[in-house]
Amino acid sequence: MSPKEEKKHIRKDLKKRLKEMTPLEKARADARIVALIRKSDAYQNAASVFCFVSMPEEVDTHPLLDSILKEGKTLVVPRITGPGQMDLVPLERLDAMTPDRFGILEPAADLPTIEKDAIDLAIVPCLGATRDGRRLGRGGGFYDRFLRDYKGEALLVVYEAMLIEDVPMEPWDVALPHVVTEKGVFPQCPAAR
Repeated sequence: MSPKEEKKHIRKDLKKRLKEMTPLEKARADARIVALIRKSDAYQNAASVFCFVSMPEEVDTHPLLDSILKEGKTLVVPRITGPGQMDLVPLERLDAMTPDRFGILEPAADLPTIEKDAIDLAIVPCLGATRDGRRLGRGGGFYDRFLRDYKGEALLVVYEAMLIEDVPMEPWDVALPHVVTEKGVFPQCPAAR
């Protein structure tokens, strides 16, 4: 089986696992993951934070987005511009986002962008991951392209139930140094226990 076929098979299994989570389990896990991110040194030391805007089946980042702004940090969110391509858009208010054609909130097309060098911390989504940071995204390639030459800190967020033993890695895949689940941060980050 090719890596692409293997990833497709794993994604199917992970989507099934995700549907098995109850709304209460998901809400508790979401709150714990956001709390662990906010306690981490990477977050505490960051002046600018790039964070995905969650879809319903992802770890809910909306409370985190709100905290980033309230704490006076620069919030940066993605704006999809084409297949596998996204802009990095700083926001001053969450209501500067509107639903795109798929219902996903994103910043208006006329808002200015910044370069990834201006980002101190990236909060990265995935469908599943290994505990050592090998991520399996949804197949769009957006974050693989972003991470390829990103030099700042990064935290990969995933539900504990979505951790897997292995992810087939291809040349463009990028593993992350820290994985945040509702059970903790792995490998351990100082002040994120």
